[in-house]
Amino acid sequence: PTVVAAKLIIEGKWGKGVFGVKNTEDPAFDSKVFLEELARLGLSWKVKKLKEVPEFLQKDF
Repeated sequence: PTVVAAKLIIEGKWGKGVFGVKNTEDPAFDSKVFLEELARLGLSWKVKKLKEVPEFLQKDF
């Protein structure tokens, strides 16, 4: 994931100010291109819906 993030920044697909994948609401961050690039490089991923969000994930990071 770090290499994919660096590649997207170098290619200008991620904007200035993106420091990691937690910036999901930032308009400079397009998570779709990140996930597509991960898949293209053979790193699988999936979305898992939680019935309940654990308390430690409810914090504003």
